[in-house]
Amino acid sequence: MNKNIPRYVLRYFFDGVTGTCLWAGNTETVNAFDYPVDLYMLKLPDSLLKVGNQVIDRWTALADEADTVVKKSEYAIFREDARQFLAMLRKHFGSEFEILDESGTTTISSGTSFKIVSGGQTGVDRAALDWAMKHGLPHGGFCPKGRRAEDGVLHEKYQLQETESSRYLQRTKQNVLSSDGTLILNLGSLNDGSRTTLRIAESIGKPCLVQQLDDEITPSDIRRVLDWIRANGIVTLNIAGPRESKRPFIYGRTVAFLDLLFAGPQSVVAT
Repeated sequence: MNKNIPRYVLRYFFDGVTGTCLWAGNTETVNAFDYPVDLYMLKLPDSLLKVGNQVIDRWTALADEADTVVKKSEYAIFREDARQFLAMLRKHFGSEFEILDESGTTTISSGTSFKIVSGGQTGVDRAALDWAMKHGLPHGGFCPKGRRAEDGVLHEKYQLQETESSRYLQRTKQNVLSSDGTLILNLGSLNDGSRTTLRIAESIGKPCLVQQLDDEITPSDIRRVLDWIRANGIVTLNIAGPRESKRPFIYGRTVAFLDLLFAGPQSVVAT
């Protein structure tokens, strides 16, 4: 049996349906998004197919009645049905298929062990650290000796370790080495320190992904980054990119992107 298609289908089913089990914002309602997958693609036995279709029927009824906004009390019933169905799928497929746990649409939500690291420079680095601190995520990383940054000495509130060198290159290497993967957020062409970061990651075989912020962020952009994080088992994420003087407004775009990333692909649909 082809493993790739069912694996994608199960991820899509989870992201589009049970991922909304994660509550944020208004505690009484939640935006619904992404129509559920066609279960016939999974080639399930009749007993499982019947249960799965009941779950989807319940979801469809809720969405139709409330124009894609459902009450939390009603959604709780659907959520439990969906969780039981996923447990049945997991038992049926075993290790042959990947089914995400209820860390769900965003495995990097506040309150988890997920950690953000960066080098503390203005622009992308600083935005990532500020975002983590604002939302209660652990943060860290390495900065040059003397806590050097283009706007002066990096504030002590940022929990970064100083390297032995005042040069930026050493802290760049340390942040790549000490993290599970590096996400480079960029505007325009990839050059200077960002290009160096990519080369370092590639040279030592560390996961690295470049996400351009030039255009409006789409649900596909968010899913791409989340899938990359999951596929590489990233818990400590190094976020890198240009400094503010090189790419004006990159700080704000980074914050906006992280807001969407941690909310999941549904947040892009809702905006």
